Amino acid sequence: MPSVVVAGERPVQVTAAVPGSVVPHWQEGLAPTVLAPDYWRIMDVLAGGSAMDCRRLAAPLGLEPVPAKVEGVRSKAKRLAARGWLVEERPGLFTRIGYGRTSLTLGSSRVTDYLYDLVRHYEGAIPADPTYRPGKNDLARVDVSFRNYRPDRASDYRSDT
Repeated sequence: MPSVVVAGERPVQVTAAVPGSVVPHWQEGLAPTVLAPDYWRIMDVLAGGSAMDCRRLAAPLGLEPVPAKVEGVRSKAKRLAARGWLVEERPGLFTRIGYGRTSLTLGSSRVTDYLYDLVRHYEGAIPADPTYRPGKNDLARVDVSFRNYRPDRASDYRSDT
């Protein structure tokens, strides 16, 4: 079984979870049985492969589809998605990630029409979960065009200050 490390703590061997335990980041070979029972049951319901919203997910978990219960399911499902166990296909719609080996064919181009620089600074220490999911208002678009009047070298300098 892999070790789980939380910032500021020593590595621990994950063998079985208890209610209220930390949700580890998914990694190869880590089974849903290491999750706390509430989280494991969500994984079990989604094992069928179809995506479900939290309202539909509440019923097979034995919960009434009332706002307080649905919000609890949503909170757990979002935590599972943030740790790599689930995928949030669109807001509030979750599915289990298909595991196993698969072939992947990639294509690339030496020239692209787009360049993305995404930087987030942390003061003092790296957080336990450095995942950064910026919202639309956190991003900016900068259009730049370079036109040389004669063939020559070109350079570009960007700073994240």
